Amino acid sequence: VYPGARQLSQDSQYPAPSPVNEALRFEVETVGTPDPENARRVALALRVTRLCDGVVTCTGATEIEI
Repeated sequence: VYPGARQLSQDSQYPAPSPVNEALRFEVETVGTPDPENARRVALALRVTRLCDGVVTCTGATEIEI
């Protein structure tokens, strides 16, 4: 997600399948700074959506240090 960043934590869920050769959209959003005193830590949210029907196939969150 960010070159040189160190991943501190990760959580993911797979509510629906993502078949092989299926077109998918990957979205990553910055959702905050978990530790206000350490601005180098950033919380990100991830969502993967099947393009053919709009079904979300993966959701997740990660915390990185840049």
